[in-house]
Amino acid sequence: AKGRHGRGAAADRRPQEGLRPVRADAAEPATGEAESADSPPHGGRGGTARMGVPVHVAARAALDLAPNLYNAAELLASAPVSASSSMNLAGWDGARGQAITVELSPKGAGYALPDPAGRLVHTNHFLDPRLERGDTEARIYPDTLLRRDMLLRELAAGETDLIAALSSHLGGDSALCCHPRDPEAEDEYETLATLSMDLAQGALTVHPGGPCAWPGPGKSAGG
Repeated sequence: AKGRHGRGAAADRRPQEGLRPVRADAAEPATGEAESADSPPHGGRGGTARMGVPVHVAARAALDLAPNLYNAAELLASAPVSASSSMNLAGWDGARGQAITVELSPKGAGYALPDPAGRLVHTNHFLDPRLERGDTEARIYPDTLLRRDMLLRELAAGETDLIAALSSHLGGDSALCCHPRDPEAEDEYETLATLSMDLAQGALTVHPGGPCAWPGPGKSAGG
């Protein structure tokens, strides 16, 4: 997960009656990123002053109310959000896994699926063609295109160590693994945490800092 250095926020609100709109100013502008986990893209595209469901509340509702992956995707897509976001969902039935990214926008929802090899790579821009046309993220911040392209090429070339692929510092504070040049600055990006999910074991590992500091033999999170 990536965010502006020195800033961070989290929300954990349990919905009482499903997803209901609230005042739009209660929705936190999305500024995070995750190539291999779950986090919202940058704000600044498709934002609106209308009332909507905060993206963190939508995520909590999917965890609390949806009995499976498919219902979670359906529930998220139904949320009338007022900030852009993406939610990565994954499920396991004891023999096989499935994953989907639900892309949320005030203009509607879209989806991104894994490639034929089962790899789902998402950065800060929309992939669904219906949302891609109105997405200003890639035009204003093309680093999101470069990060996704770098990961796809690394994986296509046979790299099986995801942590190694994510540990690139090419691009400075816009890299896959980025660190602020000035620790006191608030306008630079930093990779705040690296996450690994083991669906078969139902385990989530969260390591503070970037992939380059991932602990363990080989620094591998699996293929």
